[in-house]
Amino acid sequence: MVALREAAFGNDRSARLWTLYGVQCARAGRLDAASQALNHALWLRERANEAGKARVTRGLLERATPGRAA
Repeated sequence: MVALREAAFGNDRSARLWTLYGVQCARAGRLDAASQALNHALWLRERANEAGKARVTRGLLERATPGRAA
């Protein structure tokens, strides 16, 4: 998880890394960090006009952090 965190923070434009980091945070019970990471990934997906991937990321966000989605 530390490696994913460093990779994500080192590349704030990679929605894939932010998604992986967010899911791992959720699995570890770090819901605030998971919410932030998945919201960032979602923002990147929407900004890149990746509608399908944004929909999947939104679903992950809702499942991983119920009631915390922005």
